[in-house]
Amino acid sequence: MTVFKCKMCGGDLDVSQKDSIAICPYCDTKQTLPRLDDDRRANLYDRANHFRRNNEYDKAAGLYEAILSEDPTDAEAYWSLVLCRYGVEYVEDPRGKGRIPTCNRTLYASVTVDADYLSALEHADSNQKTIYEQEAKTLDSIQRSILEVSAKEEPFDIFICYKQSDTAGNRTSDSVLAQDIYTGLFEAGYRVFFAGITLEPLLGSEYEAHIFAALQSAKAMVVVGTNKDNLDAVWVKNEWSRYLALIKEGAKKTLIVAYGDMSPYDLPEALAPLQAQDMGKIGAMQDLLRGMKKVIGDTTSAQASLSADPNAVAPGAESLYQRALIYLEDKDFDRAGIYFDKALDVNPKYAPAYVGLLMVELKITQEEDLTTRSAPLAGSNNYDKALRFADEGLKAKLEGVNQAILDRLEAERRAQEETQREVQRKAEEAARRQQEETERKWRKIKQLEDELNDASAGSGGAAYAVGIQNQSTALKQEMTQLVEERKTLGVFALEEKRQINARLDALRYQEAELLGPRSHSLKSAQCRWHALTLDEEQGLALLLTEDCVAQMPYHAYQEAPTWEACSLRHWLNTEFLAALPAEIQSRIHATQLVNSGNKDFGVADSRMTTDKVFCLSADEARQYLPKAESRIATYLGEKVSWWLRSPGEYQNLTAIVAMYGIVFSSGVASNGSKYTAGVRPAMWVKID
Repeated sequence: MTVFKCKMCGGDLDVSQKDSIAICPYCDTKQTLPRLDDDRRANLYDRANHFRRNNEYDKAAGLYEAILSEDPTDAEAYWSLVLCRYGVEYVEDPRGKGRIPTCNRTLYASVTVDADYLSALEHADSNQKTIYEQEAKTLDSIQRSILEVSAKEEPFDIFICYKQSDTAGNRTSDSVLAQDIYTGLFEAGYRVFFAGITLEPLLGSEYEAHIFAALQSAKAMVVVGTNKDNLDAVWVKNEWSRYLALIKEGAKKTLIVAYGDMSPYDLPEALAPLQAQDMGKIGAMQDLLRGMKKVIGDTTSAQASLSADPNAVAPGAESLYQRALIYLEDKDFDRAGIYFDKALDVNPKYAPAYVGLLMVELKITQEEDLTTRSAPLAGSNNYDKALRFADEGLKAKLEGVNQAILDRLEAERRAQEETQREVQRKAEEAARRQQEETERKWRKIKQLEDELNDASAGSGGAAYAVGIQNQSTALKQEMTQLVEERKTLGVFALEEKRQINARLDALRYQEAELLGPRSHSLKSAQCRWHALTLDEEQGLALLLTEDCVAQMPYHAYQEAPTWEACSLRHWLNTEFLAALPAEIQSRIHATQLVNSGNKDFGVADSRMTTDKVFCLSADEARQYLPKAESRIATYLGEKVSWWLRSPGEYQNLTAIVAMYGIVFSSGVASNGSKYTAGVRPAMWVKID
């Protein structure tokens, strides 16, 4: 069996090499499978599918192409290229369990005539072919609906491409610069696609149709950025790379990069040769407008300039203010802001216009909604200016609104403090009760331990041994239950867990000795765990425990782990080593280990170490246990993954042998205590 990631949701699938389709137990989606005839191929597919699930289609396509260069008959690789080309993303089905496809890269060409799709059908078996044909039919239907919606869209002159929010959901500097550019182009009379405004009234599922239509119709694109990472962000790159593709196909379009607070030498490679405008320079906006006039012409958009609006009233502050209120009522905040500013151009001390700008800033349409603000108004530039120029009536009203906000926030603060005190009181009471229960259980456990120790000193044959085993089992259940209960309260310390596990291991050893010792590969020695002999040389044998002796994190702390510094190495060469019989300890040979890096990903070597007990490296696991089934191990009767000492693809990852025997050299997160895996100690010992 092989562990493979679901291409829809990323969950683990247990599949065999002969399987060509599978149903994911997590998202319940029936899907096709690639040919997984070696670990490297499985790792390539996992990485490629990871990029595609994260909408990094170009990176994923490169890996699928690499797979096809090795095996041009792999149907799944051809189909995966189709998914990348059309930007297919599988989202949760709102009607129930399962995943359904969406398209993020619309094309005029149908999926059913795509060359890679036809190649997938050519090399697929009958089961795969049926699924490919069904999915292609679904994608073709989605494509047609997107094209139907986009055909009804009015054309745009300019498409502004930028990153709206950072990972914390806050607006980026790029979005602020992009909105300034949008305002300048809009006031000049151009019809501008600006996602923050154009897509605001739409549902997320409708975005692609409007983005596709805008990319096709816009004569120019302005790519806005203040750092390389934002310009390379997945959705930003998705837009400008699609626009560049249209240009390469012969479309008469122009792409201009508008950058700020960064060097032009830091632009992404694909954008570096293009025309770029430093928006930090004086007169940059005027230069950009002149450039647009050359590309598009002077106000050729169907949208008329605000200054030419036939419904505009005479430019008095009050009339402009009233016009702004109409836009505000319609939630057209951008136009409302423009007209409030125009009112202030006529009368810079017109206080109601500053109140209007405050409402635009907060995206509200009624003055009463000002009291719902989550922070005081005082300190806002527009509020302070409104207060400065207001008459007595408006000033009192504004101060009353600000005081109402302060009163509400103070009441909320007090209520929150009271809630926190109550939560703290209940937590302390629960912890106290739990501590009492814990102490009671420890006393009971100690009593059982004493009974077990007393019994170990005597004798009594098989019946006696069974009795000892029953007591040991009861004790282990008590200790395991204690661990789980402490865990639920969030008060269980890692060191305490290690101590309990060590005591449980000691009890297992004692029980095994009472019921009859089990021999390992050492002649004339007895051991409480089975061991496999992997290699012999110069009077030494390399032993590896047949199954896992414990389950724990690789490194208990948050810094990036190495074998030299990890807490697992410390445990193996202290607590575990000390628990072994003295005869075995005396035979263990201190070995100088070459802790090789990960050649699959170019990870550098770490320093050599000298250890008595250690984990195998990824290369050693493949060398000594060449078949996946020979690497499968259990802990307490259940199959588990187990640690290797080789580093993974990145600094905080460490290689493992997965549950069904695959050497997962990409690695799993191994710093901190969240991920635990089995431990199979290895050691070189002197043999008779």
